[in-house]
Amino acid sequence: MRIKGGSQVLIIIVILVISLFSARYLLLFFQNRRKAGWKEPSPANGTLLMELKQAKTIMWVGTHADDELYTAGTLGYFTRDLCGQLVIVSLYYNPEFSDCNRRSAEFLGGADYIRIQEKMYREEGIRISVRCHSWSQLNNIVKELEETGVKEYLKRLIVEYKPDIIFGFESTNGFRHSCQHVSFAIIVDEAVKELREEGYTFFEYYYILNRDPNWFGEKNMDPPPVTDVINLDDKMWSYKLTLFDIYSEFYPQLGNSEFHQKLMHKEWFRKVSTANIGSAAVYIHQFIPGAYANRAAEKALSNLRLKECSYPQQDKRT
Repeated sequence: MRIKGGSQVLIIIVILVISLFSARYLLLFFQNRRKAGWKEPSPANGTLLMELKQAKTIMWVGTHADDELYTAGTLGYFTRDLCGQLVIVSLYYNPEFSDCNRRSAEFLGGADYIRIQEKMYREEGIRISVRCHSWSQLNNIVKELEETGVKEYLKRLIVEYKPDIIFGFESTNGFRHSCQHVSFAIIVDEAVKELREEGYTFFEYYYILNRDPNWFGEKNMDPPPVTDVINLDDKMWSYKLTLFDIYSEFYPQLGNSEFHQKLMHKEWFRKVSTANIGSAAVYIHQFIPGAYANRAAEKALSNLRLKECSYPQQDKRT
């Protein structure tokens, strides 16, 4: 059967009209979904999990030569499942922990374990003997660490290893309301910010957060916000327990199965905008446990780092 010319034109017009209405409907459909908060999935959506899958090298920067255990599930996932390279950096060095550090590094994909206190003394003859033992010392300790050259040494390590992601402690509470953690976290903040200002943009920067009250109590949790949560599956949880076991000879609680059962199988992170480091008010009134979760911003952190004081030279804590 042949279709006459006029009929062919009519069919084409009908098809065009249907196409136009369909296109308009689809446009309205996607606009409404965007208004409702829906986003098209994208490999460039900035989530930590996606960034880990794209990264070749990451760096954990902590105060003590055992602090990597706090984020061991994520570090194990990156090194053992994604076959990435890990660099572990700690400020302080305790010879008694050396074998545990070696075993931890071996388990985490043959990571490089760098203890700044040890390296600076061996390479440059510089002794790092200051430690923060009370919040009133914080300003003084940060100043002395910087004058000793710790910040510049860390900056050299970052430029040398070129990590795609840097992880460190949140710099007002330090995972467990620890002034030692915070003193070095402030140095890390400043090092990261200065590198960005100097044109080094190859890395992202994240805080590891304690949002589990079963670690050190609710009052000692880190403040929000949280930008990323990694749920630890059975394999990732086993990675964390392996590091617990490695360090349990010094901390018996880490080998306690009842303690394990109380902990959440999660690790929390906050992606940090270096433009805001050191300038924003923080959620504290004084350096007291619990202020971080319960108070609105009342004072800038810099206003609280004031008192000059002496400090002990020895500390058994690594």
